[in-house]
Amino acid sequence: MVKTKSQRKALFSCFFVILLLSGCASSPIELTNKEPPAPGEGIIFGRVQLVENGKEKTLSFLGESKFGLFIMPGDSSESMYVPLEGEGSFAWRLPAGGYTIASFDWRASSTLAGPVYARFKVAEGRATYIGTLSITFAGYRYVLDVLDDESAAAKHVLAEFPGLSGTISKDLMHMEKRR
Repeated sequence: MVKTKSQRKALFSCFFVILLLSGCASSPIELTNKEPPAPGEGIIFGRVQLVENGKEKTLSFLGESKFGLFIMPGDSSESMYVPLEGEGSFAWRLPAGGYTIASFDWRASSTLAGPVYARFKVAEGRATYIGTLSITFAGYRYVLDVLDDESAAAKHVLAEFPGLSGTISKDLMHMEKRR
């Protein structure tokens, strides 16, 4: 039982910090309901796979994301940070248009970050599979690739979002060549 004014104030402060942090942890583009896209929107889905020393890595530890992507809409210079968890599967509701996965951030035993430059399109009224972004590490160097595992990804998304049945298409993300 909280007895003093200072104890109540401390409890309220802790509650406020937890509320603030949980709000900051959410992403504006995470798919939050299991309904088909609204007019002007589409859904993209896929996966990010991290490989280090020949082994696939999980993207979270004790329920906390250790990996995220920076996504830029169209030709905008402003990006959104999207944390990923578990085995890296994602499904995002976005306004229709073109997007770029600009970079990644992985906070494992040390922080690794780097450019990606993968472009994808969100088609209005559709769920589009954009592929598996594979990032294979060799020390601090990494190799990017786009893999096609559509059948497994589509089964996963339809199990999660049955309302998407009949709206799924495939348009794999394209890696931009950079020097």
